[in-house]
Amino acid sequence: MRTVIWPQTAGQRQAIDKGVAIVVGEADCGELRCSEGMSAMAQLDATVDMVWSAFRALPPEARDRFVERMVADVALREELEDLLDTQMANERLDEPVRPLDDVLGELGKT
Repeated sequence: MRTVIWPQTAGQRQAIDKGVAIVVGEADCGELRCSEGMSAMAQLDATVDMVWSAFRALPPEARDRFVERMVADVALREELEDLLDTQMANERLDEPVRPLDDVLGELGKT
């Protein structure tokens, strides 16, 4: 097993300061390790910040390839679609609602 402090850029110092590392094994599975006293949410936020910073630092062509790989992963694509649906529903919570029977009546389906 090899240990990688990721990303290997200027953000590396931040990763070390926060005591966070992503440990990559033979199966390419990430495991979060952190220093004592760091909450689980702080660990998660630090990891997300590192990954997001690394993605944004990629050249445009590399970003495109990364996104293509994400979209090609059916399970991940379905999860992203669910997240987008949830986000859209949350954004529309304050909109007025109409009873389903009224809508169906207008469509002539009752």
